[in-house]
Amino acid sequence: MPNIEIHGMPESEARLTVRRIAALLRNSSFVKEVVISLCNDIVLDLEGNDQPYLRVFCNDGSKAKEVVLTLDPLKIDIELIQIWDFIPKK
Repeated sequence: MPNIEIHGMPESEARLTVRRIAALLRNSSFVKEVVISLCNDIVLDLEGNDQPYLRVFCNDGSKAKEVVLTLDPLKIDIELIQIWDFIPKK
């Protein structure tokens, strides 16, 4: 289940990024599993410059690689985190 967090973007830009992510992933085999969170935070480097990025959580290594490659056209940094397990609600 790919979970994507958007960090360091104003809400209007983050919402546009959600639409761009949806367009890129719409033909993926896991499209129904993707969730996207907009994180209301500020991300700066040590010089005070904005450094927005995506954080992608995934429990399947091959799926994670596919997500990262598919999102490449966004030209944004991506942090990839392995999920060891997912327990759906009952």
